[in-house]
Amino acid sequence: MVWMIFGILATIVMMICGCSLTRAGYETAAYQVSSKDSRFEIREYPALDLVSTPMAKTSNSESGSFRRLFGYISGDNEDSQKIAMTTPVFMEEGEADAQMSFVIPKDVAEKGAPEGTTASVKITKLTKGRYAVYRINGARTDKKIGAAKVALDQWLKSQDLEAAGAFIVAGYDPPFTPPMLQRNEVMVRLR
Repeated sequence: MVWMIFGILATIVMMICGCSLTRAGYETAAYQVSSKDSRFEIREYPALDLVSTPMAKTSNSESGSFRRLFGYISGDNEDSQKIAMTTPVFMEEGEADAQMSFVIPKDVAEKGAPEGTTASVKITKLTKGRYAVYRINGARTDKKIGAAKVALDQWLKSQDLEAAGAFIVAGYDPPFTPPMLQRNEVMVRLR
């Protein structure tokens, strides 16, 4: 019985460690932290090349958008080039133009990323600049994202900072990562 419990615990620990290391295998968008205040950060991002697709405002929008972008990096692009997955996945909200984006790996961006084969997949850019970021604890849910936006907005006001665009949700982990180990953020570019 003791060995069975030990085996189960060992399996759980290995799963947690494996999941927490999964994002370690991916290139992550570069940024510099210029200041930190609890769960808030001000970061300097360079202009980043992205591949983006529209994200409808429905409950299934993330999966359809993700599939289109995953198809692009799997070779559904003008060069039939396989492109490495990166982190984070950006989900930018807008009144009529919400979109999901993958960061193009640095080596591919330097050579010029191939265009998508469909009109709904485009090469875009994350605007260079200062971004305010709020870290969400655990899994990304609509409730947590809403609370994070309110917290970030209130913090910006308390710091005399002004947003210069829509909120962006950044997800860093594959869906099989245990919720308590997931890294998710809400961010917004600053004026």
